Amino acid sequence: MKIFFPKNIDRLKEQLNRIIVQYLSSFNFKNYFRAYFLSGIIPYIKYRYRPLPCSAGIYSLFIDCNGDIYPCPILNKKLGNLKTFDFKDIRLKGVYNDCSNKCWTDCTIFLY
Repeated sequence: MKIFFPKNIDRLKEQLNRIIVQYLSSFNFKNYFRAYFLSGIIPYIKYRYRPLPCSAGIYSLFIDCNGDIYPCPILNKKLGNLKTFDFKDIRLKGVYNDCSNKCWTDCTIFLY
């Protein structure tokens, strides 16, 4: 999977900061988490830095239309299928704290 990196990071940072300010001033609980996610995009693009460990397969799973279960939509490691496995067993196999992708996707960001 090829990751897109914008050429004008300063402009992106400016636009993201504008959106973050709007989210934080909305007094909406979900928007606070959206602002946190957006604030991590620039460090991720510049340094491939992820401020929180990945929780793929621990707090979230990705299930495709065939019932195949993956730890996340990016990591292509099939854990099983809903039709043939018990959900508890699949979840236990989905621990990927050592993932080398170091992505910054909203479905794998959890405050512990």
